[in-house]
Amino acid sequence: CRDSNTTYMMGNVLLNGDFDNWGLGGGNYNCSVIEQGISVGYTDIYNETLDGMWINIPPGTCNGNYWIVAEVDPLNNFIEEDETNNYTAVPITLTLQDAPGNPNFQITSDMGTEFCDGNVVTLTAPAGVNYTWSTGDTTQSIQVTQSGTYDVNLTNHCGTATSQPITISVLPAPGPTTVTGDTLVCEGQSAQLSSSTTDVNWYDQNGFLVGTGSPFTTPSLNASATYTAEPLLSTAGSVLSNGIPDTVGGNGGYFSGNQFMLFDVMTPLRIKSVRVYANGAGPRTIQVLDQGGNLVTGGTYNLPDGESVVSLNYDLAVGNNYQITVPTNANLYRSSAGVSYPYEITDTMSITGSTAGGGFYYYFYDWVLEVGLSSCPGPPTNHTILVENCDGIDEVDLSNNLSISPNPNNGLFTMSLQIPGTARFSYHIVDINGKIIVSKNEGSNTGLYQRDLNLSSVAPGVYFVRLNIMDQLITKRFIISK
Repeated sequence: CRDSNTTYMMGNVLLNGDFDNWGLGGGNYNCSVIEQGISVGYTDIYNETLDGMWINIPPGTCNGNYWIVAEVDPLNNFIEEDETNNYTAVPITLTLQDAPGNPNFQITSDMGTEFCDGNVVTLTAPAGVNYTWSTGDTTQSIQVTQSGTYDVNLTNHCGTATSQPITISVLPAPGPTTVTGDTLVCEGQSAQLSSSTTDVNWYDQNGFLVGTGSPFTTPSLNASATYTAEPLLSTAGSVLSNGIPDTVGGNGGYFSGNQFMLFDVMTPLRIKSVRVYANGAGPRTIQVLDQGGNLVTGGTYNLPDGESVVSLNYDLAVGNNYQITVPTNANLYRSSAGVSYPYEITDTMSITGSTAGGGFYYYFYDWVLEVGLSSCPGPPTNHTILVENCDGIDEVDLSNNLSISPNPNNGLFTMSLQIPGTARFSYHIVDINGKIIVSKNEGSNTGLYQRDLNLSSVAPGVYFVRLNIMDQLITKRFIISK
């Protein structure tokens, strides 16, 4: 330390005895994964060998004289006696880089080399004084919307040269999807929704991912809700596994505290699924946070009691110190023996530890990863489900009130429903594999409801009418023969 840090190598060197508070308080300093601190009266000098104590020199930097400038509290978050001495500048000479006159320029992209149709990628050249892109642009950065190979001729203090080319690929995006399914359920019921595309993500009205694929069953609903279906067009990548495969052979128990698993991502990937062991059925929220504690992605899932595989499909960019957790009411199994970090796939992912230390492994077993996946979303489609209080009307058995005539038939038939009082209802006609052929939501009806239906274009076989009315699900089987 020096008493005049703003000027390189000026001022007096300060030792522990030069600080009035040296040794005051009797404490010490402490560093761990979850805590860093220093007590009054102690200094803490970081050695150059520690993580983060270096600067990565950008590719293409040439030999020459440079300055390393460091600034403390640049946003003035702290009140200080003197705000003018919060920086220092250190000169440095690079001698092992490319020689001046023979520069090596590389273009950077803010979205990688693949992006989805409809988006824009920004390509940026190193700082310079003159730029000539293969597109004819003369700015440091250009925006690209089409596939192609791009380069830039650049002049800076290292000299003049043409950059290494960068190839950009635009991936196709799917068209809109159609959502069918329940629009009216009784309080406490779940709704079943289907999408015309099978590769689809489902989001609740808070933007949380709550399901994938079609059909999708919602959690039990106590209030009207809107769900969003986002179709995907994906190209499969390589599937890998990481983490402890299961709880066999280890010791542990169920835990509900807010602890995190920590992991690094070295290449863009998708966490397809994890295996969990629940002490009791019910919803759990699974979240991934970045190293600053900001939410990256998450979802809420209805877990059965015991062992289950949870489909997450969380897409993550390259980054360190990701955190995955169940923030509240986990009641999931954790291991407290046989844990040996890191669990690592070279150049892909490393599960580095937990916030409770290296002796604990929390909740998430048998991580299934997909690397090299490309996936583009299409336009979202919303579907609203109304929830009604059906107390007092579900005591009447309506299973015999639905009829199909004639049965068997040639695809032309009449569906009849005798309604006690007035009610709204919805129905699906599905084939033996559960594929929806007809979906209909009816408004308020009274007495006898009849509907003539024409399914003469479908193949002969066994079909079912599934009708939801007054908190009851009625299923009627019929046969189409030709």
